[in-house]
Amino acid sequence: MTSTRPVAIPSATPVSTPTPAPLPAAEQGIPWLWILVGAAMAAVLVLLGWLLGRGRRPAPVEEPVAVAPPRPAAPPPAPAAAPPPPPAPKPAPRPAPPAEPIVVELRPIALDLADTGAVLEFELSIANAMPSNAEGLRIAYALMSANEMQDGLIANFHATQMPPVIDPFTLGPQAGGRMTGKLPLTPDKINVVEVGGRPMFVPILMVDIRWRSGLTVKHHSADFMVGIGGQGEKLGPIWLDRGAQRLDRLNANRYFPKPVSAAAE
Repeated sequence: MTSTRPVAIPSATPVSTPTPAPLPAAEQGIPWLWILVGAAMAAVLVLLGWLLGRGRRPAPVEEPVAVAPPRPAAPPPAPAAAPPPPPAPKPAPRPAPPAEPIVVELRPIALDLADTGAVLEFELSIANAMPSNAEGLRIAYALMSANEMQDGLIANFHATQMPPVIDPFTLGPQAGGRMTGKLPLTPDKINVVEVGGRPMFVPILMVDIRWRSGLTVKHHSADFMVGIGGQGEKLGPIWLDRGAQRLDRLNANRYFPKPVSAAAE
């Protein structure tokens, strides 16, 4: 039998790992230096580019700003207008006469002038405006010439109960009638007035009416001025320098005398 002799196995020799030799200090700082240099150069280039670009940028164009034209100075305030003068006071309206119980109207027909005086021919219209009868109606009238004392003379005529020119009669409600008459004026009863060197006068016819109402006697009066017509509401005077003549273009206006107390003042 073959014996095996142990063979000694040589131990492995450890292989040493080569250690890299350290680089010189100059060689170790080169990469970082180049990085810093490159960054600095880049910054310089950027700065140069910005400066060049700013120098080439065109100057900003200022847009025109619309300027509102100056407002014209406000005109000075106009002086306050003077207040209008107060209107002239209007005359107080004449109060309407109360409704008359007996309505009397005069229509002058003609006036005859002569040396013996004047004669007035006329027509009277009389109507009962009351709702009851006017019993025992009495009518009286007289003719006078206008003068300074005419209101007092008219008041005296109506204060005196004159005899009626016709017999008394009864006039029913809303009834009426007409009557004609003539009245003279002698020269001594004519009040002559000079106007522009010419003589003239104005006749006045006075009408007095009385009637019974139950146990009382009622009274009403109406007076009229007579003159030449054709001048609107105004009456022309009766001229006396034309000799004897007959005037037939006559009108009559109602005349309201002042109260006796006022006339006396």
